[in-house]
Amino acid sequence: MAPAMAPIPVEKRLVATEFEANDLKGKSVKLSQYKGKVVILDFWATWCPPCKKGIPELMQLHAEHQKSGLEVIGLSLDDKGAAVVQPFVDKNAVNYTMLLIAPRGTVAQTYVPSGRIPTMHILDRQGRIAQTIVGLVPKETIAGIVRTLLEEKS
Repeated sequence: MAPAMAPIPVEKRLVATEFEANDLKGKSVKLSQYKGKVVILDFWATWCPPCKKGIPELMQLHAEHQKSGLEVIGLSLDDKGAAVVQPFVDKNAVNYTMLLIAPRGTVAQTYVPSGRIPTMHILDRQGRIAQTIVGLVPKETIAGIVRTLLEEKS
């Protein structure tokens, strides 16, 4: 069994780059709106099987920890935007915020420089990147990081 993944030490964390993107209703959302919360930024696409496989686990984490201060934000890299993402969200009853970003735009280049998805960045309450995960990992790996960050005082 692989060792548990822990957050990056506080003193080594970098502040996440601010961005703005539209949700499925066209409303503009800024990352800074979530300061004070632990945030999972999940970069995914409807055409990516491992991305889709991880979404139910993110939905569970969101449901379990939202009241404690967790926000999950899905950032879709689908070229067709809401036309393909909205039906997916509806069909799967996704319970967290979904944003649309350009696959080759600034947000994607900043947060997914390798172009590999799923890519997840987990931010602490101060908006610093506490962990980056590329690829699909077990829910418990993510949950352990989230629980640690929710309990942090700084």
